[in-house]
Amino acid sequence: MTAKKIAPALIALLLGVAFLFVSTSVAQAAPTKMCGKYSSNQRLSRGQVISRAQSWLNKVPYNQNACYSNSNGNYRTDCSGYVSMAWGLSYSRTTADIRGVTNNISRGSLAPGDALWHRSGGFNHVALFVKWGNGGQAWVYEEYNTGHKAEQRLWKASQVNSFTPIRYGNIY
Repeated sequence: MTAKKIAPALIALLLGVAFLFVSTSVAQAAPTKMCGKYSSNQRLSRGQVISRAQSWLNKVPYNQNACYSNSNGNYRTDCSGYVSMAWGLSYSRTTADIRGVTNNISRGSLAPGDALWHRSGGFNHVALFVKWGNGGQAWVYEEYNTGHKAEQRLWKASQVNSFTPIRYGNIY
């Protein structure tokens, strides 16, 4: 075989391997569990968001590979699935793509039903803001770590300050 015939075959082989590698990496980064899919993102009041979030408190354990169904729908039981459910999104978003339905806001603008989001250096998390505590602390609703049920927690000011405040576009 001549070099002119080997080069295109080698290039095709390398491109095929590269495609397989990229597609495998993307598939592994996607959520492992798809729960419900709804026609559209809901428009909800802050009170409705908080009420929906409370429906999981002390009941639904964290698990990235599980779904939970109740009157609010069927969503993944991890941090972003929990916030997706509270906001009435059309499906369980991930910390990677939940920003597609949000805008950054100032810390001082945080209101019940907004969220605190962090995605950096392998640490990815989102929690629903409930209210301010003393000295810059914040009360949040969140799903975190396997074995923990959704709960209300008080975050220290340093933790709050390491997260980006975000607001769902359809909250009023």
